[in-house]
Amino acid sequence: LAAFAFLTHERLVFLGYRYFVWSSPLVLAAAVSILGEAWGRGGRWRLLAGLVAGLQLQQSAWLYATRYQQGRASRAAPLQTLPELEAVRRLVPPGATVLTNMPSQVAWYARRRAVNVPHRPGDAAALRERHGAAYLLVSRDGAGEPQNFPFWVGLIRPERDADLQGLGYAALWRSPGAVLAGPLP
Repeated sequence: LAAFAFLTHERLVFLGYRYFVWSSPLVLAAAVSILGEAWGRGGRWRLLAGLVAGLQLQQSAWLYATRYQQGRASRAAPLQTLPELEAVRRLVPPGATVLTNMPSQVAWYARRRAVNVPHRPGDAAALRERHGAAYLLVSRDGAGEPQNFPFWVGLIRPERDADLQGLGYAALWRSPGAVLAGPLP
């Protein structure tokens, strides 16, 4: 695990922000153990173990080599400097809860309680009530996995303010890539 301890979610952009990378050392240890047993049997098992190990190494090398450059180009600055997180720090009072597509980042970098937006917009009212989420942040940044929340990402556009109001929010701050909304006046 020590080899992977330097990784943070935001640095995994070249892996598509997948969390399973943290379990990689355990999976690798189990695979080595199984392949070692197969190798010890000799014959065809040894050939199979070598083939599987070679294919896995080739796939891993390809994954890291092809994704690394994409990841470097996708974020020009550290995640904590995103304008939307600065807006949360500035406009959302401490102790308030934010409904967002990037709850981990809001909680860690903006130090505000955060709840993930639901996939179905109709479930938002229940979450808002249950957790007291008086604020809404939606970001197009890859850390928020915008491809999983098309309805919410659409709210970034000013022409969708009526939808924001229908959810009980009014835009407080907006950029081309994010919107922060608060309670209706």
